[in-house]
Amino acid sequence: MSYIDSTFIECYEENISKIQKALQEYSGKHNINPEKASSFIESQISPIRRTLAKTLIDNTIYITLQDTFNIVEQLILRLYNEHELGKHDNIYFYSGKKEKSFYFLNVIALFFIKKHGFKIPIFVSNLDVNTINNDASNPIVVLDDVSYSGSQISQLMNDIYYDECVKNKKKPPNIFIALIALNDFSLAELSMVPTELLPTSTKLYASFIQSPFKLIYLSERLYKPLILKLGIELYCMMTILFSVWTLTEGYPFVSLYLDHKMADEVSTYKPALIYGPISMQKLPISNLFFIDGTFYGEVLDGFRRRYDRDTFVKNQLLEQFNRENNTKYTNISEELVQLIIQKIIDLDIIDKDLNTTETIKFVPFIDNCNLMESFPEDIKAGISKMDYFSFFVPKDCYPNKDCAVPYVSDTVREYLISLKINVPDRKNIQKYLGYITNNQCPASWYKKGEYAMSCVKGGRPARKTRRRVSKSKRITIRKCKSKHKCKGKQTRKYSK
Repeated sequence: MSYIDSTFIECYEENISKIQKALQEYSGKHNINPEKASSFIESQISPIRRTLAKTLIDNTIYITLQDTFNIVEQLILRLYNEHELGKHDNIYFYSGKKEKSFYFLNVIALFFIKKHGFKIPIFVSNLDVNTINNDASNPIVVLDDVSYSGSQISQLMNDIYYDECVKNKKKPPNIFIALIALNDFSLAELSMVPTELLPTSTKLYASFIQSPFKLIYLSERLYKPLILKLGIELYCMMTILFSVWTLTEGYPFVSLYLDHKMADEVSTYKPALIYGPISMQKLPISNLFFIDGTFYGEVLDGFRRRYDRDTFVKNQLLEQFNRENNTKYTNISEELVQLIIQKIIDLDIIDKDLNTTETIKFVPFIDNCNLMESFPEDIKAGISKMDYFSFFVPKDCYPNKDCAVPYVSDTVREYLISLKINVPDRKNIQKYLGYITNNQCPASWYKKGEYAMSCVKGGRPARKTRRRVSKSKRITIRKCKSKHKCKGKQTRKYSK
């Protein structure tokens, strides 16, 4: 059967050995360093920024690789003991691609399945119709690390449910979603499945019901979203300073990282956690982020829509905000958001005795994560000269003409230039963003390097699957003729 991962068991011994070595090398080596964290907080240039920096530090969650091992073992025990997986003819675990976290977590899962003498599952590389149709009643386990927003796994589950149950009128497949960690918002997202498409869409859904798929997680690893924990005011202020662009849609829900992954900017406060940025320009927040009122116009519409549509969440946020500010808001309006923004502007009183420079200062506070040290000198200098606003641009957004970021960033750049502040041009900013977004710490060691999930069969590396190309677009591989200019390279010729 093509969907079965025929090499997973064969590669298991090699891969579990790598993971156990990674456990010794990486686990617990990426703590927030108290002294560095204190320096990061105290280096902020106003009292409100120091408060917000401390709020970020105090509310960041760190999951070690040993924690991950322990959680996987508990999840496996629950799946086999409480949900009796072993009584079924076949058990399926979705292993996915080797460079994805699904795969290495499944290697850990098999370690504990063997340890406890449970029935060995069949590992499948695809969650497609073949998997579901052939064994509709047998359990399929999807084991992943963290559901930050719930969007990726829920989209996968939504498509499966809609195709199998709504369109084809079949019984729901027996799917278990096991997670290392999640939060209240991602839990809510994963708890629903669609029954209807939007009239104008083939993938966007209009109405939902309770999901028949079973969620397996440890209660102590269900985290409260930061906006509920901190309140709308403190959350907005902190996110304006440390993840300004993701705030436009109400992300991130949590500040969290693991020994094997620092997730993207939407999932967590990635640039702030990795680099510890501090704006050293003697400019108040109003000058950094709100030129001509651009930021708090249409940009925050997505944020307001997200938190205004859920009555329970909205009421909880408004009750706290109204109590703290002696107001009577009944919805998360543009007026309310502007009030929060004006409040942080008023509170952002720059230290008078600040010995300022025109560059961003970096005080990374996670142990073994000073990536800037490894960057070329010109890149380090260029990143320091970026305006603080552009530093937080999400990956792939800056070169995208349809994204709002380039326009607003250019507006900020022009303003800083008018103040005689030297900032890089747009082309260089794009280059520097490549370093910021493509380098992460902790590194995802399971993707590449000596601990990457792979398999050597019969003394030779596993053969890579050749790329399929349609007849209308054939690819001819030619060796490069100039051995000095392109040693070890190949050129690709495309012909229609």
